[in-house]
Amino acid sequence: MKNNIAGTEERVSASSKFWLCSADCLCTTINSLLTGGGMTYFFTKFLGLSEGRASTVWMIFAIWNALNDPLFGYISDHTKSKLGRRIPYIRYGAFFYSLTFVLTWIRWPLGTSQTALFIQMLSTLFLFDTLYTAIATSLYVMPYTMAVSNKARSGIFLWKIFFTLIAMAVPLVVFPLIKPEVRYNIRVDFLLQRKGHNRERQERKHFQGSYRLLQKPLVCRF
Repeated sequence: MKNNIAGTEERVSASSKFWLCSADCLCTTINSLLTGGGMTYFFTKFLGLSEGRASTVWMIFAIWNALNDPLFGYISDHTKSKLGRRIPYIRYGAFFYSLTFVLTWIRWPLGTSQTALFIQMLSTLFLFDTLYTAIATSLYVMPYTMAVSNKARSGIFLWKIFFTLIAMAVPLVVFPLIKPEVRYNIRVDFLLQRKGHNRERQERKHFQGSYRLLQKPLVCRF
């Protein structure tokens, strides 16, 4: 019997790995799109929030961000539920997490003043990151719940590495598409540079023409 137990290899199904890593990938992608520059760009370029106030939002948020990770880790570890310690946050938090992401790109009925935009950005960022931390913390430790042996856990983490690459690549593709001013600025810079070269060429021709006119009297004298 000991030989049978020793020879038993723990396995995690491919479907379980896929759904776990897909959820982790989607959660990370949404967070990267919002906190990776998309939120600041939207509030400053489209809604009109000043860059100084946007920077203040991020400085205030940095304090909360340093506290919420260990806080929700502690809460998750001490959660008692029929679904376990991690599943409730993933299952029920996903809806509110997605809803908060959508509400981020909608102007709230608070007005268009700098104070109103400051409150909206700060509130949205706090709520979004809180939900992200609750879900991401549970997703991060799920491999340790799904498997006991290091070999089985390693298989799950290999899948997570692949899906993490996808989560990192999506913002690199999406950001240039939602920032039309980037392409416009590139073209404007090119036209200005071209105009500058043309002006420099005209000034060079004018200088050469003036130099030749000055040389003619000298040639006649000698």
